[in-house]
Amino acid sequence: MNRDELNDYLKQRPLLGGLWLVAMLGVGMVLWLKLLRPAQSVLDIVSNTGYQFVFLVTAGLCYVTYVGFSRAVN
Repeated sequence: MNRDELNDYLKQRPLLGGLWLVAMLGVGMVLWLKLLRPAQSVLDIVSNTGYQFVFLVTAGLCYVTYVGFSRAVN
């Protein structure tokens, strides 16, 4: 499945597309924090409640925005 097929598949399923967006955001956030703080382990980054709070707020806003705009456009 190439990128265009995946994009069309996720356009038809906005809830799944929103989860895909949140997953990419989570992985990117962990990688970014690991680059910023190389001394911390990934487990320390994932278990930090401050990072969890920021991720949940950001992910929630991104998910609601993605699903809302996706339904409005389609």
